[in-house]
Amino acid sequence: MLNMRLIILSYLMAAKWFLAPLFFARGNTNRDFRQKGGEIMTVASRVDLMREFVSSCEANDVDKVLTLCTEDIVWETPMGNFKGKEEMKHYMNWIADTVQDFKLTETGNKVVEQGDKAFFEHTMSGVMQGEKVSYLAICAYEFEGDKISRLRTVFDRLTIAEQASSGQFIPKKLVNTIIGQMQKGLN
Repeated sequence: MLNMRLIILSYLMAAKWFLAPLFFARGNTNRDFRQKGGEIMTVASRVDLMREFVSSCEANDVDKVLTLCTEDIVWETPMGNFKGKEEMKHYMNWIADTVQDFKLTETGNKVVEQGDKAFFEHTMSGVMQGEKVSYLAICAYEFEGDKISRLRTVFDRLTIAEQASSGQFIPKKLVNTIIGQMQKGLN
């Protein structure tokens, strides 16, 4: 009986040493996750990838942004859904043409990661139609291997419209009318 316990213990020890590299990176206490295609990506690597994506967006480096994404990337935003790198490139160029001094700043919960998904709470700011704008946004990232495969961004378009139209009489009047109707009975 003692021999059987020693054999089982030996197998368990061997399995631990054999399987450990699949779950823990050497010198790194972050968990690893096996992805499609067999690549392993650490939590720290995902956060670095997200931050590289963000800094590339701020720099309007569309080519770099696209290298961080899968070919069939899907980006869902309040402005529309963009599928594949060509549509994503079109959206990124539209942002560059519409918003000057575009910045993304971590705020609140910052980055929260779980498995092959991560969430990024931040403010977006810049200049639209000559007016400074700043608004809260949340992005949900999904990963395949070492690439971003899906991105969902949520923000309030009405807040942007309210800030961007503040110096123009007619647009400001229209936006304030919409806001007044939405808040009717609240105040």
